Amino acid sequence: MSDDGFLTGVLAGNLAGLDLRAQTDLLIQAVKAAGDRPLGPLLDALAEADPLALAEVVCGTRSPGGSAVILAALPHAEKIEGVLSPRGAWPRLLELGGAESALPVLTTAARRHPGASWLVALSRKVEGPNAGLAHLTACAHHPAFAQACRNHAEAGHVEGLVLASGATGRAEPAAALLGVGKFDAMLRAAGAALDTAPESPLVAQLAAVWGPEPDDLFVRVLPILRQKRAAEALRKHCRHLPRTARLLDLVIRGMV
Repeated sequence: MSDDGFLTGVLAGNLAGLDLRAQTDLLIQAVKAAGDRPLGPLLDALAEADPLALAEVVCGTRSPGGSAVILAALPHAEKIEGVLSPRGAWPRLLELGGAESALPVLTTAARRHPGASWLVALSRKVEGPNAGLAHLTACAHHPAFAQACRNHAEAGHVEGLVLASGATGRAEPAAALLGVGKFDAMLRAAGAALDTAPESPLVAQLAAVWGPEPDDLFVRVLPILRQKRAAEALRKHCRHLPRTARLLDLVIRGMV
């Protein structure tokens, strides 16, 4: 078979007759020579036949890397994690893939490991000033969400938490910001959450952080309200807060 025929066959996932671990160099050469040809069939076949060979081709020391390789490998994250620890695999995939695959790598890692503390540093590397947004959006309905918000708040990822509030409508980002003393950012996050989900349990979440007598807190939250439906939803949860309830009644009457 010609070299081109061999390359075409390997890229099509035809691995018959190959000792995959002994001939890893051939597989890596095929990946390097692929050009614009899709890598999915080859990586699919490797994932089925030998995950160790897959991990070597995708993120081993001799891997050619590149966004095409890493994006084609993401559906096989579970197989790669069977060979490499998640804490080691995901930074390596990020490093090898470059900017084009960075966000898909981060999002896939967050979906698979929503509670992982190492996602904080990974988020900062990928998202810069918006660190935390992809992670928190990916795990918004996971039990680890509240702790993930606290982790990002402690790391100073303020803008990511504010953006995640708007993306998810959840109250936990605002509560996490309040917990680290970022009051102005908490107000922005609270407003974003209410705009997205007026029924968000903001009162309970913030009161749990603030402590007794939260009336003073929620009086200061009122100026962030932009939608009448959000103000009306908030009013239902403020019956036990006399000053806030009184002011909300005035605010609601003045809203269109």
